[in-house]
Amino acid sequence: MCCPDAQLFYMETAPGTVPQPQHPRPPDGGRVDSRPLAETFRANARRWKRWRALGRADMAAGVMTALAIIFLATSLLRGPPEAGNPAGFVMIAPLVAVGFFIALIAMFLERERHGLVRALLSVGTVVLAIAAWIYAGRVPIGTLTVAYWIPAVLGAASAIIIARAKLAVARLKAG
Repeated sequence: MCCPDAQLFYMETAPGTVPQPQHPRPPDGGRVDSRPLAETFRANARRWKRWRALGRADMAAGVMTALAIIFLATSLLRGPPEAGNPAGFVMIAPLVAVGFFIALIAMFLERERHGLVRALLSVGTVVLAIAAWIYAGRVPIGTLTVAYWIPAVLGAASAIIIARAKLAVARLKAG
């Protein structure tokens, strides 16, 4: 008796008879998939190998993106623009942090595509690099490095890791 239906069938039969459980089976002997068993195992192994590669890349890129978000939040510690900060310095980094946060969420929602994630990380990195270059003479170099340059490098590294994993998975699919 391998399943609850078989147990119920056994309990409902007349005493002294030995029932044979009736299982709904496909006509090819119990396999739902029409491919040979070894081919099915190889296909599953390839799929899991791809997902393991993407999972490792997602974890590394996720950690770097989270660190970039934390560093981007340090621009808020400079205070409002009237305290000697250039206009926009306090606002650009948190807005990029919102984009990085959306990329972080999308990273784990779409396992094999990552187009949105790469786009958000790349655009955010470019915006941070341009803003850091513009604010280079007007903001102390330590603040600029922590709030703009380090997150830009982390965002670029995250995008590169995801792109390399995507290329590796494409090679696995082809081979």
